[in-house]
Amino acid sequence: TRYVNGNNTTVGKYCECGVYGRNSPLDQASGIVVLPTGDPHGCRSDSDYSRNSSYPPWIALVKRGNCTFSEKINAAKDHGAAAVVVYNVDGSGNDTTHMAHSEAEGIVAIMIGNFQGMEIVKMVNNGVDVTMIIDAGNPHGPWLDTYWLHFLSISFFIVTAASFSYFVFISAN
Repeated sequence: TRYVNGNNTTVGKYCECGVYGRNSPLDQASGIVVLPTGDPHGCRSDSDYSRNSSYPPWIALVKRGNCTFSEKINAAKDHGAAAVVVYNVDGSGNDTTHMAHSEAEGIVAIMIGNFQGMEIVKMVNNGVDVTMIIDAGNPHGPWLDTYWLHFLSISFFIVTAASFSYFVFISAN
């Protein structure tokens, strides 16, 4: 996510915080973030996305709730969105879930947490042009890094050796 802050400096934020929908292609998508006017859920096919036509690729940012994921995604797709980002409901923090949207295929669709979604919504509502790039990250997240696996393996052997030594010591007495 990139935007220009109050000091006229471009700010970039990188995170592996979104989850692709089950029926979404795992492709890259990028564009200016656009919110639906009126209903933040973007459920209806007549939902309007007020955007500047000079920004051809755009990404719809919609809130979870009030209709199925397929209805949200298809409504944005029908208006020409390059991708759809669904942010989770209030009170869910940055939790995400796997979206099932079997009736809306052929468009990149991800879910992000509520905190991240609301942060982007506030920037867009304040007139900031937010550019988002969606790309597949590490398929297993940061936990299956080789250093992490080495650490877990060594820790397992140390705990096993300590337990074995303790039982040998107790048995000898």
